Amino acid sequence: MKKTSSRRFAVRLGSSILAVVWLLSATAVAAKPKADPIASASALIDSGDPGQALELLTPWLKKHPADANALLLASTARFMLGDFEKGRQDLARSIELDSGNRRAWLNQAALELAEEDYTRALESFRQAETLDPDAADNALNIGAVLLLLDRFEEAGARFREYLSRNPGDPKARYLVASNYAMRGFADAAVANLSRAIALDEKMRRNARTDPNFAPLERSATYQRLLNTDGFRHRPGSKVTTQDYEVPYLGRRSLVLDAVISSLQLQGRSFEPQVEVTDRWALVWSDLRIKVASNDSGGTWLELSAPPGAFSAAAWQKLTTELLRSVTVQLHTRSRRPSDP
Repeated sequence: MKKTSSRRFAVRLGSSILAVVWLLSATAVAAKPKADPIASASALIDSGDPGQALELLTPWLKKHPADANALLLASTARFMLGDFEKGRQDLARSIELDSGNRRAWLNQAALELAEEDYTRALESFRQAETLDPDAADNALNIGAVLLLLDRFEEAGARFREYLSRNPGDPKARYLVASNYAMRGFADAAVANLSRAIALDEKMRRNARTDPNFAPLERSATYQRLLNTDGFRHRPGSKVTTQDYEVPYLGRRSLVLDAVISSLQLQGRSFEPQVEVTDRWALVWSDLRIKVASNDSGGTWLELSAPPGAFSAAAWQKLTTELLRSVTVQLHTRSRRPSDP
């Protein structure tokens, strides 16, 4: 099988070739109970400092060349630094010394995936499953590789097994959707993503920036899902709305800009990822904020929160202050230079 270049190898690992694979930047070894070079190196890798981790591991491995855990950590550090050849060697040696380390097999599978050696990746994932049959990611990992091998019915069975072990988990649905999307299976991807969004609408936002969904960009059903806000307020939710005459203009919407500025001025935290479409935008704080085009060519603003999140008095105070600030911000933005 054709090998990839080191540069492409690094890109593939970093761009989530499979949504499920535990990438090499994740810590590979459980820390030992006392502070030692192994535990310190593991912590350094977790914190994104593979160079310093290798400085600790190199003298240790000179004295303890058969330490499988240290070799596994060293391989992870080398991969993070782009030293792929030595990283492969350290990983292979670690597995040779301790073939019972599940993390090593997961890392080996990630390497084989990056090199598009799917048959060997499947073998590595199955070895990891043998070592821990109850691990939650087994079925997803194996299903994803089976999908890459065009063994669709087997892949579907493993995905169903994974979902049955994670009922009601939006991230589980999302990961299955992501793998189907990566292979261009629009119907299966949209069906699972739709279920994920129904459980957590932020899964739709995640899909917008996930490269695994790029093959679906021309799918009408996928685009329709991305542009549909199917959110329904639970009974007892707090909801306040306000209409403005200024038009909704997507990312250039004055009301959206005023909302974000008002949240900042009030010191109210909100998620920086704002979901924006041609018809509506969503901002998430401790309340849900929707900015949308209304039927009269203006903008409709909706503030909402689930039942029990705020008392009636607290909700009244919050929304009154926020709407007042939005109005002030809109007035500031709409004034002409010649206005007094």
